[in-house]
Amino acid sequence: MPYAKYDGTDKTYKDKEELLKKTGISISDPILPPKKLVKLTSTLTEFKGIFCYAPLFDGAYMSKEERKKQLVKIRKGAVLATIAGNGTTALAALNNGDKIYNSNYFKAQHITAKLNNNICLKGWLGFYQFKEGDEVEVIAADHYEVYAMLLPSEQII
Repeated sequence: MPYAKYDGTDKTYKDKEELLKKTGISISDPILPPKKLVKLTSTLTEFKGIFCYAPLFDGAYMSKEERKKQLVKIRKGAVLATIAGNGTTALAALNNGDKIYNSNYFKAQHITAKLNNNICLKGWLGFYQFKEGDEVEVIAADHYEVYAMLLPSEQII
């Protein structure tokens, strides 16, 4: 079974393609930026999580133009650092500028659940051990794509 048991032995799939190939389960990237966020408070039912590497870094969903603009800013900063006599910082900035977008994959948890057995949720979260029966607050887009989940009893997001 591909779903997490949260016992420390859960498999983490290297990407969505491996997950689909090995389990037949297809998951989507988050829709960014989210639109029309809503707050829901209810009890979790049918909670399932799968651990998978996903593109969740800040720049993962930047357009090519946005990436080019950010790279120009990095290069300008490197020039200023060089002028200020800090060549090491300049080289580090230039060295990492292109790599920022090649390392957008982070270990995360894709969840599906229902609230009070009727509202279907899905989305990407970090490593949190929510379980069936938990009273939660959820921030989701109006189509119930989850962006944050909170256990009010623990005040942990």
